Amino acid sequence: MQGRELLTVAGDACGRASEANWRTAANRAYYGTMLEIRDAFTRWGLSVPPPAVVHTLVLQRLFTSKDGDMKLVGRMLDDLRRLRRLADYETGVVWQFASNAEALGAVRRAEKALALFDAIDADASRRSTILAEIQAVHA
Repeated sequence: MQGRELLTVAGDACGRASEANWRTAANRAYYGTMLEIRDAFTRWGLSVPPPAVVHTLVLQRLFTSKDGDMKLVGRMLDDLRRLRRLADYETGVVWQFASNAEALGAVRRAEKALALFDAIDADASRRSTILAEIQAVHA
């Protein structure tokens, strides 16, 4: 399965009229994005992060690069992670899930982050430079 498939689930959940579905959408938008980037890094030749540190290491790898778009993808993923934490752990009244607006925004951010990352991934020279930067710090 590809992480992108989770974005379809997230989009579907946005269209359902319940807080539980909107929370699910936020969760799936984050995980779909994070898993796609993790798997791309693995294709680039980086090691697969252990589950205990996968969230942190994927973000660290994004922020290690000097490339502005990589840092933007990192900020977008971090925003998705923060919303996912609220969705998963703050079960009381949280304004972000009073409607589907934040969930829809999460799906859009996930799609934008992946489109930006895909453009980087498709540029062999850029990818090579970024990979060398990451390897220099996270061997």
